[in-house]
Amino acid sequence: MSQPCDKATWLSFSTYSWLNPLVETGVQRQINVADIPELAESEDTTANAKTLIVNLDAEEQEGNSHPLIRAVVVTYWKQLLLWEFLALASYFMGLLSPLLLQQVLIFQEAQTGKVTHLSTQQVEMGMAAVWTYIALGLFLIIYHSQQSFFQARLNLRIGSALRACVFQRCIKEREQAANSTAVNSNAESQESTPTVYNVISFDVGPNIDIIWIVLAVWLFPIQLFSALAVLFSQVKWAVVPGLAVVIIAKIICMVLLVNDGYLRHTQLKAKDERLGRCSESFNGIRTLQMLAWTQPHLDSIMVARSEELRAQRLRLWMQKMPAAIDYSLSTLVSLAIFAYYVLHEGKTMKASVVLPVISLVTSLVGPFGQFPTWANQYLIWRSAYIRVNAYMGLHSSGGRPRPQPGFEILPGGQAATAATPIVSLRTCTLTWGPTAEADDNDGDGEAAERSETSRLIADRQFSLKDIDLDINAGEHLIVCGQSGHGKTSLLLGLLGEVPVTAGSLRSPSTARLRAERAATALPETTRETREELASGAAGGGVLLDAHGVAYASQTVTLFTGTVRSNILFGLEYDAGLYAQVLKACSLDTDLASMIAGDLSEVAQGGATLSGGQRARLGLARAAYRAALARRGRPGSAPLVLLDDPFCALDRRVATEICQALFAPPAGLLVGCAVVVAAADPWWLSCLPLDGGNLKVAILREGQILALDTPKKVLEQGFDELQKLSMEVSRGMGSGDGTGSAGMAMPMLAAASSVSNPQDDEVEEAAPPPL
Repeated sequence: MSQPCDKATWLSFSTYSWLNPLVETGVQRQINVADIPELAESEDTTANAKTLIVNLDAEEQEGNSHPLIRAVVVTYWKQLLLWEFLALASYFMGLLSPLLLQQVLIFQEAQTGKVTHLSTQQVEMGMAAVWTYIALGLFLIIYHSQQSFFQARLNLRIGSALRACVFQRCIKEREQAANSTAVNSNAESQESTPTVYNVISFDVGPNIDIIWIVLAVWLFPIQLFSALAVLFSQVKWAVVPGLAVVIIAKIICMVLLVNDGYLRHTQLKAKDERLGRCSESFNGIRTLQMLAWTQPHLDSIMVARSEELRAQRLRLWMQKMPAAIDYSLSTLVSLAIFAYYVLHEGKTMKASVVLPVISLVTSLVGPFGQFPTWANQYLIWRSAYIRVNAYMGLHSSGGRPRPQPGFEILPGGQAATAATPIVSLRTCTLTWGPTAEADDNDGDGEAAERSETSRLIADRQFSLKDIDLDINAGEHLIVCGQSGHGKTSLLLGLLGEVPVTAGSLRSPSTARLRAERAATALPETTRETREELASGAAGGGVLLDAHGVAYASQTVTLFTGTVRSNILFGLEYDAGLYAQVLKACSLDTDLASMIAGDLSEVAQGGATLSGGQRARLGLARAAYRAALARRGRPGSAPLVLLDDPFCALDRRVATEICQALFAPPAGLLVGCAVVVAAADPWWLSCLPLDGGNLKVAILREGQILALDTPKKVLEQGFDELQKLSMEVSRGMGSGDGTGSAGMAMPMLAAASSVSNPQDDEVEEAAPPPL
């Protein structure tokens, strides 16, 4: 295998002979990946990516404008400055070549002229010009080759680092960054979001190309005036007509290429729309087929495709016409200069004038000819830069550093006790961004009410404000509030999914997120990355995360597989504990009626199950994770988050599950730190209300109004607990004055006529009078 270029000798490096082994291998057989030499250390993708990511984070934290541009400049300014000096030296050597050619031609004309004998000095100067011209030509061949190779290496370094940065910032942290940004304009928020394929394939490249444009702009005045000065020394004022031809041609090219730049944005916007609609069709193909929407959806895809092709055709015309003009421009400029030189000034054309001037015209056309290309590339870059920044959640204007959540880490491996706060919020404000999914979809509200809630939250920046809360090991907190007042948002905040804009938040999830960021930090080199990937692939198995949080949402996500696989979700199978969880979640009766039991197949999304069965599967998944973590780490107190877990269950089943999970001393989740969001906590009547580890919080418009034991909060007469108050009063009227688990008996008797638990999606009805 060939050795990397940075390990080659200077001669091997200059002549590219370090690639000879690769070429010889290619002659003998087809080249494979193992034959290709490794990249030099300076081109290591991982090392370059780490440096760029660190600089980007620093620029963004300082609130500087255009953090992405600044990060690239800070990372690569020394290398770019070196390339600029190499380019300047290359240009001046290019100007020297026509002047040497002129001296060679003068020496040749002197030999064919009337002078029969040349002086020794003339011969020496002539031969010196010949040998210098030959040596300069050979040197420029190597010099230009190495300059282009160095530029390609810089392109590789910046491009690989920028693509890695896009992946790191967009895929892993894009949602958090988007939530933390300021409010965008309505027009911007309505535009389609670029897909990752388009960003990586079409938008990263222009952000690299603009670097060479900026460096060329810096060289332009030097190139222009030096080329004009040398041309003027040869043909005097005959340079003016040639300059006029260049200006007219480049104005035409600029108009065409500027239009091409605008059309690029139109084309890629249509491409994003087409890819988005194709993705929708893949995800919803069953719905499209079932509702016979296939043809209308196909028509909408073809409309976007037609717009994309229209822009592409126009772009091709706009690109090819300037290319045709540039192809003939040097000839037209030379004709204009020589016509004026001969016809107006009456000069005689000689080879010693014509050939150097033709070479110098190229040097003049080059700087001027870049103007239309610069305008076109600027528009392309602006479009790509906006798209990359939008996808990465970056700000171009600066002055608004990305807020860093006030997460504190719960020390790993620490045994939880009753006095250990598992969750701690201190004057904490959790804020949804205006584009975030801030709708607190509590399951008990009507569709119209949820729609109104979504509209109200979309009209303002919804926040949970000044939350002070501690949840200790073994404590069960019931968060009560109406639909849309922040219950789900609070649970998501504990999961680390809502940005903390003030105060601090500490929970196992935030510790897990911090640990994941540390674990996913890039190694120092690409070789180390490959070794880690290889060792990870050889390891296998799913480990229980010590910082894992058991979470059951209102809308349970089920995957194609068995009932057991959807409950275990990759965790180890403990037969005894698994049976306890099935019984606690009232799934044992359902599974007994299925032929394959818990090995019965679940269709995608749980389409073959009732709403109540799906809800109980979600509860079982959370309960099993928490119970397994508690069994594997004695003394620990896993955090369990349940979002209105009983809203889809009938009263009898809900009461059974509530007692099996929460009732002391044998409840499956007793000893865990549990947070339950509930719009109607009627089921609390089957639990002790006057003490113990049970607490109730009233959440209204993003603020906690009360936090105490259920009995004390009930005494304050909050509307959110009206139905619970009725249940407690009914239980006390039945002769059970404890306000505790004994109240469940009359309620169970009243609910005994409810349909069987396999079809327990029933609306809550008022209990019959006793």
